[in-house]
Amino acid sequence: MKRTFQTSLAASAVLLSAALAITDASACSRITFVDAENTVVTGRTMDWSVDDDVVLRLMPRGVERKSKAKEAPASWRSEYGSVIAISFGTSLNSGMNEKGLVIDTLWLDVTNYGERKNGQKSVVGNEFPLYVLDNFANVEEVVNAFESGKMHIQQDKVPGTDKDLKIHFILTDKTGDNAVVEYVDGKMHVYRQKGRVAMTNDPTYEKMREIETQFRKKGMLMNMPGSPLAVDRYLRAVAWSDQVAADAAQDVNKTPTATKVLSIMRAVSTPLGVSDKVSPENCSTLWRAMADPVHGLFWIDSSFNLGVFSVDFSKLDFGGDEKILPVRKLPLEAAGDASERFEPVEPLRF
Repeated sequence: MKRTFQTSLAASAVLLSAALAITDASACSRITFVDAENTVVTGRTMDWSVDDDVVLRLMPRGVERKSKAKEAPASWRSEYGSVIAISFGTSLNSGMNEKGLVIDTLWLDVTNYGERKNGQKSVVGNEFPLYVLDNFANVEEVVNAFESGKMHIQQDKVPGTDKDLKIHFILTDKTGDNAVVEYVDGKMHVYRQKGRVAMTNDPTYEKMREIETQFRKKGMLMNMPGSPLAVDRYLRAVAWSDQVAADAAQDVNKTPTATKVLSIMRAVSTPLGVSDKVSPENCSTLWRAMADPVHGLFWIDSSFNLGVFSVDFSKLDFGGDEKILPVRKLPLEAAGDASERFEPVEPLRF
């Protein structure tokens, strides 16, 4: 859907003030980058106040699953295999399936999924990424399925806490199609866009785009804000993505697109060792993940390991058993292709 975002400078100031007033949120950033050869690479940061002990899980196709939702739980059989980055043992954050569909979850404090309607089947918020990767091949299929009104997302808790899990989602496929999906006041809002996209946390995506419009009028590159707040990270991600794309012809090093995306994600990261007591958005970046759905590649860059580990989907067996790649336990010398380092594991239980 095509949307035009316009607002006054005064309105933009109000939106920025609202964003600064957020008191209960975590901080993550996500971009989609498409180069001149139509290679699509997504990148995200995982910013949290405590170590999440991230792992990668290989989720096979052909597995019968049932949601843990209390009302009208959905049941399904996984159509596609995937690799998913999981925090705290059961929190699904970032993943890609063998068809090249990518999904990432980020915090959005105003999230409200609403009540289930008669006839709807439910999945809880934390299962949504796996449900999507199991069942759909591209962005269009996901959007059509949820806009049909047959599915409902049930409120979930942050694993190990009594805190509501309030997340919005971004989907990307190998064509460069993107959909940002948010639930506000019980209503689903979908924002479709081809090519380069950026996304962080509060305020909503629509309001974030309004702020972006005002900064573009002033000149994005010369007015990039530098704090760890969601609005500032969003504007930096947009500005650096634009600049990297604009300067591609002058890149004498012919830098690979994935390397460029990783450098952008590092530019919007927050250092380890900082405290979030003053601002909940001042969370350290624990890791960064990237996905190339065109070539079937997935990377994870741990802030603790000092190494980037890659997974080549052409080397994985999605018809076998579930496996795990314990990222934090990988030695530095394992940096590079870690496709053969997945280990047997018991199936994931939410």
